[in-house]
Amino acid sequence: MRELNLLRYVPGSTPVHRLWAGTKAIGVLVVGIGVGINPTWPAEAVLAALLALTLGLARIPWGARPRVPAWLVWLWVGVGAALALLAGGKPYLHVAGASVGLGSLDLWARFVVLALLVLLSAALLAWTTPMSELAPAFSRLGSPLTRGVLARLRVPVAEVAAILALAVRCVTLLSEELRLLVAARKVRARPRQRGWAAFEEAVDLLVATVVVATRRAGEMAEAMEARGGLPARLSLGRRPGWADVVALALVAAALAGMLVV
Repeated sequence: MRELNLLRYVPGSTPVHRLWAGTKAIGVLVVGIGVGINPTWPAEAVLAALLALTLGLARIPWGARPRVPAWLVWLWVGVGAALALLAGGKPYLHVAGASVGLGSLDLWARFVVLALLVLLSAALLAWTTPMSELAPAFSRLGSPLTRGVLARLRVPVAEVAAILALAVRCVTLLSEELRLLVAARKVRARPRQRGWAAFEEAVDLLVATVVVATRRAGEMAEAMEARGGLPARLSLGRRPGWADVVALALVAAALAGMLVV
């Protein structure tokens, strides 16, 4: 079984790396909402062009891509495409006297491309943003809710920011636990499994990873409680700059394009 490589920070000094973490988080949220409202091929093409530009500026190496088992990818694609083809729908393709509906297949393909584009947007955030910058960014984004009239809403901004940061951190924790378990399996020098046996081995690895990660999460919670629990106030970190204004303007233009086309 190949090593499962999920999202990791890729150090760099590119314009994308230097952007404020909150700007990138807003960008991912905005483009995700935009392409979700209008999930058409032209809208997805606009998002793909924006992501291609961002990837080029960030100079992310090919080796940073997530690695998942090939059988899992083919299972997802093959089963989904087959079910969509069986569902039929307009337009119809006439082959040897038989009519094959391609409407559902088109919807399935758009959904798959949309999911991949949204995942790539989240991956760009993870590749170019240190985890330590996320909590201060979330705290700064929510700071207007703690001042003036909005303070009467009593929104727990610090707690929400800390929970979001911990949730992102746990994704990395789960990835690390899975990597260690895969390495431990390799040390045992078992013969390579194929077919259904390989699927059962993958399920066993996933269950073991969840169990170990849950235990680690419990230990993290106990350590936080011993230190007084969640902080009442988080550091706001650095402020956004002019580069962030330009980046948000580019995201706004892409959003307008996705909604218009």
